[in-house]
Amino acid sequence: KKLRDVEMLDNLDAELMGMYCDVLAKYQKAARNLDISDTDAVKASQAWARLVLAYSEKLGLSPGARARLAKRKAEKVLDEFEQEFG
Repeated sequence: KKLRDVEMLDNLDAELMGMYCDVLAKYQKAARNLDISDTDAVKASQAWARLVLAYSEKLGLSPGARARLAKRKAEKVLDEFEQEFG
């Protein structure tokens, strides 16, 4: 499914998505060229991986983030229902 179809992202997320894509590309490049005997390269790759995870959480791309978003959406619907029908 497209993210737009599940109403997770909108135009306000475009810049954040761009940053996520940039960080992801840098992580992938670092991981491809990784020499595990080079501790500085390993640390850099780990730092990029942490950034990828942080951005994916902010964008709702991880399973946990999607579950939290779905819960909030369900609670909103329930609140609206209770307001309407008491």
